Amino acid sequence: MILVLPLMLNFLIIVTMNLKKTFIAVVAMFWMIESASANTNIIKPEIKYNSKRFALKLDVNDVKLLEVEIRDSYDNLLYSTKYYDVTNFEKTYNISQLSKGKYFVTVKADGKVYRDVIKVKRLKL
Repeated sequence: MILVLPLMLNFLIIVTMNLKKTFIAVVAMFWMIESASANTNIIKPEIKYNSKRFALKLDVNDVKLLEVEIRDSYDNLLYSTKYYDVTNFEKTYNISQLSKGKYFVTVKADGKVYRDVIKVKRLKL
């Protein structure tokens, strides 16, 4: 016997009963409306960098929490900061102390995440 119970608008619980076992499975139902609305929540900051500076610009309205992280290629956290109640964010960070290599930037705005890679080059004298 199969019994289908609505749990929420987006989920169903399907219970299958057998003589020896009871199996419960949760099946996610993705609606077209949710998929379309998810695409409008993408953040895309403007990132510019050179060997000394890293500039971040993000056109947003009323972001409650904005987080910026920089990590090295070994996933060590090098820089992390939080900003509250942000509108049209623009900031330049000093990265002149970083050695040559790849660094990973993560920008989170109210739970929406953007990741990018910056490459620091050092000139040999």
